[in-house]
Amino acid sequence: MSKNRRWYVLLWMVVCGMWLVCVPLIRPGLFTKLRWTPVGPSLAISRDELCYGKGFRPFVNRTLRPDWDLMTTVPYKMLPNFKNPCFLQKVTKWVGGGIKSQQKLRCLPYFFIIGFPKSGTTDVWHRILRHPDVVSGNNGKELMFFNRKRFYKNRSFDHYIRYFDEAAKIIQDVVSSATCESHLFPYHHLITGEASVDTIFDNKRWSQLPGNQGCNEPVITTADFLRHVMPDTRLIVVMRNPVERIYSDYIYEGKILRYNLSKADFHEAVLKAISNHEDCRQYFTERGCAYNSSLETYKARLRVGMYHIFIRDWLRVFPWEQMLFIRTEDLSGENAIKTYQRIFRFLQTRPFTRVEEEKYLRHKRRMNARHKEGRRLGDMLDATKRILTNFYEPHNVALVKLLNNDRYLWK
Repeated sequence: MSKNRRWYVLLWMVVCGMWLVCVPLIRPGLFTKLRWTPVGPSLAISRDELCYGKGFRPFVNRTLRPDWDLMTTVPYKMLPNFKNPCFLQKVTKWVGGGIKSQQKLRCLPYFFIIGFPKSGTTDVWHRILRHPDVVSGNNGKELMFFNRKRFYKNRSFDHYIRYFDEAAKIIQDVVSSATCESHLFPYHHLITGEASVDTIFDNKRWSQLPGNQGCNEPVITTADFLRHVMPDTRLIVVMRNPVERIYSDYIYEGKILRYNLSKADFHEAVLKAISNHEDCRQYFTERGCAYNSSLETYKARLRVGMYHIFIRDWLRVFPWEQMLFIRTEDLSGENAIKTYQRIFRFLQTRPFTRVEEEKYLRHKRRMNARHKEGRRLGDMLDATKRILTNFYEPHNVALVKLLNNDRYLWK
């Protein structure tokens, strides 16, 4: 063996020995489980109180992506004679052998169901669409632009606006048919919306967004971007008992990800997720852990039920009057009528008539309900339910204080 090779082997042995000795002293399993690395205490003091931590930061140094910064988007000037946020945009098209410019009506959603998954949002979305003042066009549920698709290659905000072009045509046609001599541009009350229920919490790319560099948790969230491009949109948040929500989520994702459903498997997934969150809290804030999706799998998305953390971030950006909070448990039975009356008051539309209530609300089967295999599985283990109830109790208490409504204790 050559002299240089012996030195290389010796150096490698020293490095490996230091790794084996030092890692357990810091935290057993820390880097294998959570993949974080310690930093100096200076980074714990941030330029904004939302940026702080406990002396650790993500192990991977992600590349900053200014092209994802929606804050650079120039807000559109909305037309005052439309209730829905609509604007005119100059477009060019090939007409009669030449290029001509014309004004095209473009629209953005008047309302947005931003959360939470497996809480009855599909039901709410389709019931709202039954209202004669609401048009959908080709914009369906789960567009997932703000939390996911805008990070795809060559995706701009204009791609999002295109989802609402069909709705804009419907609005435009109705406006055109309502013109008369005294009102050339009459006010139009039709509205459109969208529902992407992971939007409120899903923020995996936050560390790559301008404004969050060097932070242990996000300063700029999806709420900030949405507020910038759609400042007047109305947000609907549907919340279910988090214990029931996470189990329903496990069953639903099993059909998509094709894992075998079992009560024992769900129990183990919950224990692992809770253990990871407890480890995380040794080094990060509760909020920082809630924005770390690597702590859990789709089998037990524990952080989704920490409602107060995400809602607080949205209320930091949007005024209270632009947000409506609903319990899943109030979407059925006699409560359903009162709940949808609240929804339509919030949307500033007329309520359902008695005939519409009977047709769309009473005795109607819930949409996106549990599939046959999930129904056969039955309820979760009693032990799992006790563990989850204890875990979520302080989060529910925090939610009650935030919303000033003790019905969110789910007792």
